[in-house]
Amino acid sequence: MDEPNKLELELDSGGFSSKTKKSYLFFVKDFLIFVKNKPHDIKEDDIKRYSKRKICFSVEKINIQLNPFKKFLNIR
Repeated sequence: MDEPNKLELELDSGGFSSKTKKSYLFFVKDFLIFVKNKPHDIKEDDIKRYSKRKICFSVEKINIQLNPFKKFLNIR
């Protein structure tokens, strides 16, 4: 099973709304394409590079768009 599918199963069991799941999966899939890495190879710098190129810079938007990565990478 690929990583986005694993994340989707985790989101299903966590009671997330369909809108949240769709958003999380979009950003994680887009990020994986961007970094061209497997999840175990991802570094914090990869997320920073992605955020500089892809993410709007309002504080609220950054938090909303970084939450998928926290969940995906099990960062608390």
